[in-house]
Amino acid sequence: ARTQSKRKQAQRRCSHQQTQAILKSVGSGLFLINQDLKISKEYSKQLETILGQHNLAEQDLLQILSQLVLEPELLVIQGFFKQLFDGKVNEKLIQELNPLRQIDVRIHSAQGKRTHRCLNFQFTRIYEHKHIVSALVNVSDITRSMQPQQPPASRSDSQRTVHSNTLHTKQKHMQ
Repeated sequence: ARTQSKRKQAQRRCSHQQTQAILKSVGSGLFLINQDLKISKEYSKQLETILGQHNLAEQDLLQILSQLVLEPELLVIQGFFKQLFDGKVNEKLIQELNPLRQIDVRIHSAQGKRTHRCLNFQFTRIYEHKHIVSALVNVSDITRSMQPQQPPASRSDSQRTVHSNTLHTKQKHMQ
């Protein structure tokens, strides 16, 4: 019985280490929220980068979002969260109603800079005994994919313009 207990402890330790390795290396913000919208103690390292905040464990997701979006958006998000944990609202409708599928946010950096990003939040409900107990949240920064791509010719034209403006400025300073 004692060796079996040690074996189970070693398995749990190994599972925990594997989970930590996944959370450190996954490229998106991955975490759980409970019905009180508290972020789980364990979350991916990338989440802090995406949201521009640290120490997110057990923080209220709605409170965090209130710092990133405008009041009217926050009210819509709040309504969505009520429906996310309402078992009467089916999964497909939740995905359609999700106001966080593509949302513009303002992130404040530690240096005081403000940057705009476009984030994508996806929610997957987690059930226990047919009751929704939490939701898995996967958030990714889709800013780059939302920016219109310049055709190669115009990109080189704009690079030439920048280069020629730089040369012109240098010439002015040299005179």
